Amino acid sequence: MEHVLTQTKSAWRRLAEDPGLDDLGVLYQGIIHQVMFSAAHPELVRNMTREGAIDGPRMRYIFEYLIGPLRLPLERRLNRLIADGRIRPVPYATLHYLVVQGSGALNASPVESALLGAPQPPGAEDIRRHAEAVAAIIVAGLSTTARGTEPTWPFTHG
Repeated sequence: MEHVLTQTKSAWRRLAEDPGLDDLGVLYQGIIHQVMFSAAHPELVRNMTREGAIDGPRMRYIFEYLIGPLRLPLERRLNRLIADGRIRPVPYATLHYLVVQGSGALNASPVESALLGAPQPPGAEDIRRHAEAVAAIIVAGLSTTARGTEPTWPFTHG
């Protein structure tokens, strides 16, 4: 689990610190990455659901060294988006769980997702479509842009 969480931590850190991406681009690309990463490692969502329900040294270690350090660079970007009026304020924990647990459940719960009509096993294109849909829904839901106008994807500078 530490190996898997270290991989996703590194990817989020690279995105959060990428000067070539607009703040909204970091959010959009980060969500896509997280959903695809969760699909490749469905055990992560399953394990975190269990670990997150029990207060103990394992959960404290996971948070202190793997999850918590990402919060500051991501919150900096989110706070700039809020200050610039580009997204609505949302509690960090809410966004975290929508992105990590909510989107990851499709692959972490294959029996339920199959019963809901999701392809089993999902192919690479199925996973990509799910990731992009999740990112678009979350970013559009946070966005303060006028109805009927779409933000420019993938939110890069230049």
